[in-house]
Amino acid sequence: MGVMAPLGLLLLTGALVSASARTPNVSLGEGQGAAAESDRPAIHFVPQLANGTVGLVGDPNGLLYDPVHKVYHQFFQWSVQHREVWGHVSSTDLVNWRQHPIALQSMNHGVYSGSGAILSDAARTPVLSFAVSTHMSIGLALPANRSDPDLAVWEVLPAPIIETTHCTGPPDKLCVIMTR
Repeated sequence: MGVMAPLGLLLLTGALVSASARTPNVSLGEGQGAAAESDRPAIHFVPQLANGTVGLVGDPNGLLYDPVHKVYHQFFQWSVQHREVWGHVSSTDLVNWRQHPIALQSMNHGVYSGSGAILSDAARTPVLSFAVSTHMSIGLALPANRSDPDLAVWEVLPAPIIETTHCTGPPDKLCVIMTR
């Protein structure tokens, strides 16, 4: 089956899609379980767990370009064994993608919607922000090793950067009641 689309990255239904007919390091619908479904597009990115299962891929979060290492990073919501985590893939050309270990996970709550950015500091530090499953706080994560071009390990700051409160003050004061 030939692919007529131009090479590049397309975001389709919350998952990465490469317009390359056969891309190394990316499952393209071959194998076991959901990855082999006949209705799955032939060039649909499918993350794989070590045991070969897929889980449920949610929406993309935190598409970053790391200007230091010249690498693109895509983070995405991923339901793995009934836990919401952030999966992570990277590419130097937006065609060939490598899967990395889970980037963000919580022992107590799921990790949901969020974003990624590159700080304007001298190190051009990547940063991820995310909501926990209670939608009551926003967390922040930084790479554990900035010199790693894969940004394979992320460290979550110990305290949330935004936390909801119970409003007891006057109505003219800012009061965060829920985050989404």
